Amino acid sequence: MQPQEKHILHTWHQNAGPWIEAIAHYEIESRNLVTNQAVIDAVMALAPKSIWDVGCGKGWLCRAFEQKGLATYGTDAIRRLINAAAAKGGDYRVATYEQIMEPDFMPPQNFEAVVFNFYCLVMKQLVRCWKPSAQLLYQVAM
Repeated sequence: MQPQEKHILHTWHQNAGPWIEAIAHYEIESRNLVTNQAVIDAVMALAPKSIWDVGCGKGWLCRAFEQKGLATYGTDAIRRLINAAAAKGGDYRVATYEQIMEPDFMPPQNFEAVVFNFYCLVMKQLVRCWKPSAQLLYQVAM
């Protein structure tokens, strides 16, 4: 793991609690006004039946898609975030990007859509985890 990646993980471990609260109380205005719905709309335009949210955090996106009848799976490196997501139901697993790049890592199914939050280095390694016709969405903060 690169020093920058270690720093990012350390920061997420430190800030998991405040992040959980911010999402739970809709405190991030840009997400409330634009971003959340834009991601949902972009994925739904692809009409997938299944989605893997890589970097799912607290699981809000998986829950949004479950309400629309999609099969979902969420992974995140931060156990506290995964615990918060799983407490509301759903299929979640703690997994770092390094772990999901391992050849023996396989999610419970191949997915028709995969959403990556903030990280693209793992994409090439994960082609085996989605269907040949899968659509890829990559979300970044600007």
